[in-house]
Amino acid sequence: MSDLAKHKDTRRKLLDAGIELFSEQGYAATGLKQILNKVGVPKGSFYNYFDSKEAFGAAILDEYVDFLVARVKFYVSDETTPAIERIRLIHLEIIEFVEASNALNGCLVGRMAAEIGHGLSGVSKSLTGGFERWIAGYVQLLEEAQAVGDVRRDVSAKDLADIFWNQWQGSLLQMRIYGSTRPLKTGLSILLDQMFRP
Repeated sequence: MSDLAKHKDTRRKLLDAGIELFSEQGYAATGLKQILNKVGVPKGSFYNYFDSKEAFGAAILDEYVDFLVARVKFYVSDETTPAIERIRLIHLEIIEFVEASNALNGCLVGRMAAEIGHGLSGVSKSLTGGFERWIAGYVQLLEEAQAVGDVRRDVSAKDLADIFWNQWQGSLLQMRIYGSTRPLKTGLSILLDQMFRP
């Protein structure tokens, strides 16, 4: 393996370990030593990959959001299914993953937003940018659904997308408290089948 390939491989392992540990324990409770031990990287070498823990946190969020946005874009591009059902499918996929992997810790973005907010500028910038990128796909889907009369038009697609995000994050918190995906399923059904309908 070339030095460049080894560098990329180690960076990838650090990011994967960070996503896992930040999701399980939170940002503040996860030390760099724990991450480095998990990957088998000497402490001094960390700074060959990231300038600081804050830069590492921002990179983790960017990586995580890239994955989420790619999944949303996949469903946005599928014009064979009604837009309102594509929103449902995105979240049924997430629920299925959570149940299959027993990953009841919630969403990394929501967890870090609750923990950090605007406390760390680099991380906050990634949170804000990530949210805007994620929500854009939902706005597009909701506009499509409004255009065909599947979703109410007295509230803007942007406001509905924000409501959806807020409800979903609240359901993820309930999931962590109760150790069950039931709040996710209930919230999804109430929003898409009742509250968002014309």
